[in-house]
Amino acid sequence: MSTILSWVIKILFSCAAAVMLCYKVDWVQFSLSCERIQMMDLFFVFLLYNLSQVLSAHRSYLYLRLIDVHVDRISNLCLCYVGMFYNLFLPGGIGGDAYKVYQLRKYHQGRTFAIVQAMIFDRLNGFLGLLLIAAFAIYFSDSAWPFLNILWSLPIVMALLVVVCANIQRSWFKYDLWTFLNTLALSVLSQLIQTFVALYLLFAMGEMQHIVVYALVFLTSSIIAQLPISLGGLGARELTVFYLLNTIGISPEFGVAMAVCFFVVQTLSNCLGAAFIHRELKLAA
Repeated sequence: MSTILSWVIKILFSCAAAVMLCYKVDWVQFSLSCERIQMMDLFFVFLLYNLSQVLSAHRSYLYLRLIDVHVDRISNLCLCYVGMFYNLFLPGGIGGDAYKVYQLRKYHQGRTFAIVQAMIFDRLNGFLGLLLIAAFAIYFSDSAWPFLNILWSLPIVMALLVVVCANIQRSWFKYDLWTFLNTLALSVLSQLIQTFVALYLLFAMGEMQHIVVYALVFLTSSIIAQLPISLGGLGARELTVFYLLNTIGISPEFGVAMAVCFFVVQTLSNCLGAAFIHRELKLAA
Protein backbone atom coordinates (compact mmCIF):
# COMPACT_ATOMS: atom_id res chain seq x y z
CA MET A 1 0.00 0.00 0.00
CA SER A 2 2.83 2.42 0.85
CA THR A 3 4.49 1.68 -2.49
CA ILE A 4 1.28 2.37 -4.39
CA LEU A 5 0.73 5.58 -2.42
CA SER A 6 4.28 6.68 -3.18
CA TRP A 7 3.74 6.11 -6.90
CA VAL A 8 0.44 8.01 -6.82
CA ILE A 9 2.06 11.00 -5.08
CA LYS A 10 4.92 11.13 -7.59
CA ILE A 11 2.58 10.90 -10.58
CA LEU A 12 0.33 13.60 -9.13
CA PHE A 13 3.31 15.87 -8.48
CA SER A 14 4.63 15.44 -12.04
CA CYS A 15 1.16 16.07 -13.50
CA ALA A 16 0.61 19.11 -11.26
CA ALA A 17 4.00 20.54 -12.28
CA ALA A 18 3.16 20.05 -15.96
CA VAL A 19 -0.22 21.76 -15.54
CA MET A 20 1.32 24.72 -13.69
CA LEU A 21 3.92 25.17 -16.41
CA CYS A 22 1.23 24.98 -19.11
CA TYR A 23 -0.54 27.96 -17.58
CA LYS A 24 2.52 30.04 -16.71
CA VAL A 25 4.95 29.58 -19.62
CA ASP A 26 4.78 31.67 -22.78
CA TRP A 27 4.50 28.76 -25.18
CA VAL A 28 5.06 30.88 -28.28
CA GLN A 29 8.49 31.92 -27.00
CA PHE A 30 9.10 28.39 -25.73
CA SER A 31 8.35 26.92 -29.18
CA LEU A 32 10.56 29.47 -30.94
CA SER A 33 13.41 28.61 -28.56
CA CYS A 34 13.12 24.87 -29.19
CA GLU A 35 12.84 25.31 -32.96
CA ARG A 36 16.29 26.93 -33.08
CA ILE A 37 17.95 23.70 -31.90
CA GLN A 38 19.25 21.62 -34.80
CA MET A 39 19.39 17.83 -34.87
CA MET A 40 23.19 17.97 -34.90
CA ASP A 41 23.06 20.00 -31.69
CA LEU A 42 20.91 17.34 -30.03
CA PHE A 43 23.21 14.58 -31.29
CA PHE A 44 26.25 16.44 -29.92
CA VAL A 45 24.75 16.97 -26.46
CA PHE A 46 23.52 13.36 -26.50
CA LEU A 47 27.12 12.19 -26.92
CA LEU A 48 28.34 14.58 -24.22
CA TYR A 49 25.68 13.49 -21.74
CA ASN A 50 26.58 9.84 -22.28
CA LEU A 51 30.25 10.69 -21.79
CA SER A 52 29.30 12.03 -18.35
CA GLN A 53 27.51 8.76 -17.62
CA VAL A 54 30.56 6.73 -18.67
CA LEU A 55 32.63 8.73 -16.18
CA SER A 56 30.03 8.12 -13.46
CA ALA A 57 30.06 4.40 -14.27
CA HIS A 58 33.85 4.36 -13.89
CA ARG A 59 33.48 6.01 -10.47
CA SER A 60 31.03 3.26 -9.49
CA TYR A 61 33.53 0.69 -10.78
CA LEU A 62 36.25 2.11 -8.50
CA TYR A 63 33.94 1.93 -5.48
CA LEU A 64 33.08 -1.70 -6.21
CA ARG A 65 36.77 -2.61 -6.43
CA LEU A 66 37.30 -1.07 -2.99
CA ILE A 67 35.01 -3.73 -1.50
CA ASP A 68 36.54 -6.53 -3.63
CA VAL A 69 33.54 -6.78 -5.94
CA HIS A 70 35.36 -7.31 -9.22
CA VAL A 71 33.06 -6.76 -12.17
CA ASP A 72 34.19 -6.48 -15.77
CA ARG A 73 34.33 -2.82 -16.87
CA ILE A 74 31.95 -3.32 -19.78
CA SER A 75 29.54 -5.31 -17.60
CA ASN A 76 29.63 -2.55 -15.00
CA LEU A 77 28.88 0.08 -17.68
CA CYS A 78 25.95 -1.98 -18.98
CA LEU A 79 24.67 -2.45 -15.42
CA CYS A 80 24.81 1.31 -14.84
CA TYR A 81 22.81 1.90 -18.02
CA VAL A 82 20.17 -0.60 -16.94
CA GLY A 83 19.98 1.27 -13.64
CA MET A 84 19.52 4.51 -15.60
CA PHE A 85 16.70 2.86 -17.52
CA TYR A 86 14.91 1.97 -14.28
CA ASN A 87 15.41 5.53 -13.09
CA LEU A 88 12.87 6.55 -15.72
CA PHE A 89 10.20 4.95 -13.58
CA LEU A 90 11.62 5.18 -10.06
CA PRO A 91 12.61 8.36 -8.19
CA GLY A 92 15.90 10.13 -7.89
CA GLY A 93 18.25 7.34 -8.99
CA ILE A 94 17.36 5.19 -5.98
CA GLY A 95 15.56 2.61 -8.08
CA GLY A 96 18.55 2.20 -10.38
CA ASP A 97 20.92 1.77 -7.44
CA ALA A 98 18.59 -0.80 -5.87
CA TYR A 99 18.62 -2.77 -9.13
CA LYS A 100 22.42 -2.72 -9.22
CA VAL A 101 22.58 -3.98 -5.63
CA TYR A 102 20.12 -6.77 -6.50
CA GLN A 103 22.21 -7.89 -9.47
CA LEU A 104 25.60 -7.66 -7.76
CA ARG A 105 24.54 -9.58 -4.65
CA LYS A 106 23.63 -12.57 -6.84
CA TYR A 107 27.30 -12.92 -7.73
CA HIS A 108 28.69 -11.93 -4.33
CA GLN A 109 26.69 -13.67 -1.62
CA GLY A 110 27.09 -12.17 1.84
CA ARG A 111 28.31 -8.82 0.49
CA THR A 112 24.95 -7.07 0.35
CA PHE A 113 25.72 -4.52 3.09
CA ALA A 114 29.10 -3.66 1.56
CA ILE A 115 27.53 -3.25 -1.90
CA VAL A 116 24.82 -0.96 -0.48
CA GLN A 117 27.53 1.11 1.22
CA ALA A 118 29.45 1.42 -2.05
CA MET A 119 26.32 2.56 -3.92
CA ILE A 120 25.48 5.10 -1.20
CA PHE A 121 28.96 6.62 -1.10
CA ASP A 122 29.11 6.60 -4.90
CA ARG A 123 25.89 8.62 -4.93
CA LEU A 124 27.16 10.98 -2.19
CA ASN A 125 30.43 11.49 -4.04
CA GLY A 126 28.51 12.60 -7.12
CA PHE A 127 26.39 14.93 -4.98
CA LEU A 128 29.55 16.43 -3.44
CA GLY A 129 30.89 17.15 -6.91
CA LEU A 130 27.63 18.91 -7.72
CA LEU A 131 27.90 21.09 -4.59
CA LEU A 132 31.51 22.02 -5.34
CA ILE A 133 30.67 23.22 -8.85
CA ALA A 134 27.67 25.20 -7.59
CA ALA A 135 29.75 26.83 -4.84
CA PHE A 136 32.47 27.75 -7.33
CA ALA A 137 29.95 29.19 -9.83
CA ILE A 138 28.42 31.50 -7.20
CA TYR A 139 31.49 33.74 -7.25
CA PHE A 140 31.04 34.43 -10.96
CA SER A 141 27.46 35.60 -10.52
CA ASP A 142 26.83 39.37 -10.32
CA SER A 143 24.02 38.79 -7.83
CA ALA A 144 26.51 37.28 -5.36
CA TRP A 145 28.68 40.38 -4.91
CA PRO A 146 26.39 42.07 -2.33
CA PHE A 147 26.81 38.98 -0.13
CA LEU A 148 30.59 38.73 -0.23
CA ASN A 149 30.78 39.44 3.50
CA ILE A 150 29.06 36.08 3.96
CA LEU A 151 30.37 34.17 0.94
CA TRP A 152 34.04 34.55 1.90
CA SER A 153 33.56 31.62 4.25
CA LEU A 154 32.04 29.37 1.56
CA PRO A 155 35.42 27.96 0.34
CA ILE A 156 36.30 27.10 3.95
CA VAL A 157 32.95 25.35 4.42
CA MET A 158 33.38 23.37 1.19
CA ALA A 159 36.96 22.43 2.09
CA LEU A 160 35.80 21.18 5.49
CA LEU A 161 33.01 19.23 3.79
CA VAL A 162 35.51 17.54 1.48
CA VAL A 163 37.77 16.67 4.42
CA VAL A 164 34.87 15.26 6.44
CA CYS A 165 33.64 13.18 3.49
CA ALA A 166 37.14 11.92 2.78
CA ASN A 167 37.63 10.78 6.39
CA ILE A 168 34.20 9.17 6.64
CA GLN A 169 34.74 7.20 3.45
CA ARG A 170 38.28 6.25 4.42
CA SER A 171 36.95 4.84 7.70
CA TRP A 172 34.52 2.65 5.75
CA PHE A 173 36.69 1.57 2.82
CA LYS A 174 40.24 1.88 4.16
CA TYR A 175 41.58 3.60 1.04
CA ASP A 176 44.15 6.34 0.53
CA LEU A 177 43.53 10.01 -0.19
CA TRP A 178 44.46 9.60 -3.86
CA THR A 179 41.55 7.21 -4.44
CA PHE A 180 39.09 9.66 -2.92
CA LEU A 181 40.44 12.55 -4.99
CA ASN A 182 40.23 10.37 -8.10
CA THR A 183 36.55 9.55 -7.53
CA LEU A 184 35.78 13.18 -6.62
CA ALA A 185 37.49 14.40 -9.80
CA LEU A 186 35.30 12.03 -11.81
CA SER A 187 32.22 13.45 -10.06
CA VAL A 188 33.23 17.06 -10.76
CA LEU A 189 34.08 16.32 -14.39
CA SER A 190 30.81 14.45 -14.94
CA GLN A 191 28.76 17.31 -13.48
CA LEU A 192 30.75 19.89 -15.46
CA ILE A 193 29.95 18.05 -18.68
CA GLN A 194 26.24 17.97 -17.84
CA THR A 195 26.32 21.69 -17.01
CA PHE A 196 28.02 22.35 -20.34
CA VAL A 197 25.27 20.33 -22.04
CA ALA A 198 22.64 22.62 -20.49
CA LEU A 199 24.55 25.77 -21.49
CA TYR A 200 25.17 24.46 -25.00
CA LEU A 201 21.42 23.97 -25.41
CA LEU A 202 20.95 27.62 -24.44
CA PHE A 203 23.59 28.69 -26.97
CA ALA A 204 21.82 26.66 -29.64
CA MET A 205 18.61 28.54 -28.81
CA GLY A 206 20.37 31.88 -29.20
CA GLU A 207 20.47 32.78 -25.49
CA MET A 208 23.91 34.23 -24.72
CA GLN A 209 23.20 36.25 -21.56
CA HIS A 210 23.08 35.35 -17.86
CA ILE A 211 25.17 32.22 -18.46
CA VAL A 212 26.41 31.94 -14.87
CA VAL A 213 22.88 32.40 -13.53
CA TYR A 214 21.60 29.69 -15.86
CA ALA A 215 24.41 27.39 -14.71
CA LEU A 216 23.52 27.96 -11.04
CA VAL A 217 19.83 27.44 -11.73
CA PHE A 218 20.58 24.23 -13.63
CA LEU A 219 22.78 22.90 -10.82
CA THR A 220 20.07 23.70 -8.26
CA SER A 221 17.44 21.98 -10.41
CA SER A 222 19.72 18.94 -10.68
CA ILE A 223 19.70 18.67 -6.88
CA ILE A 224 15.89 18.99 -6.75
CA ALA A 225 15.45 16.44 -9.54
CA GLN A 226 17.19 13.80 -7.39
CA LEU A 227 14.64 14.12 -4.59
CA PRO A 228 12.00 11.33 -4.46
CA ILE A 229 9.09 13.70 -5.14
CA SER A 230 8.39 13.11 -8.83
CA LEU A 231 8.32 10.37 -11.43
CA GLY A 232 11.91 10.10 -12.62
CA GLY A 233 12.44 13.81 -11.93
CA LEU A 234 9.79 14.79 -14.48
CA GLY A 235 8.43 18.25 -13.68
CA ALA A 236 10.73 18.87 -10.70
CA ARG A 237 13.62 20.27 -12.77
CA GLU A 238 11.38 22.32 -15.07
CA LEU A 239 9.38 23.82 -12.21
CA THR A 240 12.54 24.68 -10.27
CA VAL A 241 14.06 26.40 -13.30
CA PHE A 242 10.85 28.36 -13.93
CA TYR A 243 10.46 29.71 -10.39
CA LEU A 244 14.15 30.48 -9.83
CA LEU A 245 14.47 32.43 -13.08
CA ASN A 246 11.16 34.17 -12.45
CA THR A 247 12.30 35.17 -8.96
CA ILE A 248 15.59 36.55 -10.28
CA GLY A 249 13.72 38.54 -12.93
CA ILE A 250 14.84 36.62 -16.02
CA SER A 251 12.31 35.46 -18.60
CA PRO A 252 11.99 31.73 -17.86
CA GLU A 253 11.09 30.47 -21.35
CA PHE A 254 14.69 29.81 -22.42
CA GLY A 255 15.42 28.06 -19.13
CA VAL A 256 12.32 25.86 -19.29
CA ALA A 257 13.06 24.99 -22.93
CA MET A 258 16.61 24.03 -21.89
CA ALA A 259 15.29 21.89 -19.03
CA VAL A 260 12.81 20.11 -21.31
CA CYS A 261 15.46 19.44 -23.97
CA PHE A 262 17.86 18.20 -21.31
CA PHE A 263 15.16 15.84 -20.03
CA VAL A 264 14.66 14.52 -23.59
CA VAL A 265 18.40 13.88 -23.98
CA GLN A 266 18.51 12.24 -20.54
CA THR A 267 15.50 10.05 -21.30
CA LEU A 268 16.88 8.91 -24.67
CA SER A 269 20.19 8.06 -22.99
CA ASN A 270 18.46 6.15 -20.19
CA CYS A 271 16.49 4.14 -22.75
CA LEU A 272 19.78 2.67 -24.00
CA GLY A 273 19.79 0.59 -20.83
CA ALA A 274 16.82 -1.44 -22.09
CA ALA A 275 19.20 -3.18 -24.51
CA PHE A 276 21.24 -4.63 -21.61
CA ILE A 277 18.50 -5.83 -19.25
CA HIS A 278 19.10 -9.51 -20.04
CA ARG A 279 22.88 -9.24 -20.26
CA GLU A 280 24.72 -11.43 -17.76
CA LEU A 281 27.40 -9.82 -15.60
CA LYS A 282 30.98 -10.87 -16.20
CA LEU A 283 33.34 -10.90 -13.26
CA ALA A 284 36.88 -9.56 -13.59
CA ALA A 285 39.91 -11.41 -12.34
